[in-house]
Order: sequence, then C-alpha cells, then structure tokens
Amino acid sequence: MAEHERSIRNMFQKFVPKEIVDQITHDSLGERPVVDELKMLTLLNIDIRNFSVLGSSIGPQKTVAILNHFFAVMGGIVFKYGGIVDKYLGDGFLAVFGAPVSGISDADNAISAALEMKKTLPLSTNIYPTRLRFP
Repeated sequence: MAEHERSIRNMFQKFVPKEIVDQITHDSLGERPVVDELKMLTLLNIDIRNFSVLGSSIGPQKTVAILNHFFAVMGGIVFKYGGIVDKYLGDGFLAVFGAPVSGISDADNAISAALEMKKTLPLSTNIYPTRLRFP
C-alpha cells in the first residue's frame, strides 16, 4: 500500500471502525459497489436536554469545551459498538449502525451503546454545570 493511501486509511480509521474501512477498501477494488446495496440501518439520535439555554448563559468557550468533551466520550462509545457518527446537530449527533457494513447485531449494538452512554453520563457530569439534566 502506498504511503499516501496508508496515511488516508489511518486518518479515516480514527472516525470509522476498522471493519468498515476494510469493507469500503475491499469493495472499492471492484468486487461490488457499496452504494448499490439496500440495508436495514439503526439510527441513534443523541441530544443534550436544555443545552441551548445553558449554552447562551455560559458563553462560547465553556460551551465548546463541554460539547467537545461530550462528543468525544459519546462518539467513542458509538465507535466501540461499531457505529459511526453521521452528523453533528448542534448539541447532539446522529449515529448510524449498519452502514456501510451491516450485521445481524446492529440494533443490539445501538442499544448497547445507548445503555453505556446513559451509564457513563453520571461519571462525566462532574465537569458539566448542574443546570444540565441528562435523561
């Protein structure tokens, strides 16, 4: 593998599980196009309740610090269970399980990720202002 390709692959794997990178790389070599498949996906929407009000009262620097920490911790959990963060939406994000590589346990993985997020939140809340309320 050329050094440039290896560099791109390593960078991509920071955001997408290795199995997905392998599947995309393998399929792009000519076996079958990934985009021609219909798949069942599981979506997980994450949002911080009441964050908009809090964000306007604590200022942009603290808001960005809280969001960066939240996205890093919660995104890491999504990644751990084989999902990818599709897009960031203000104080939340949309995670996808089953794309581009699907499996029979995608929905279970999304549920496991959600449960771990809920369990992890109390451990992380000591850095958040008390006005934040997590479900």
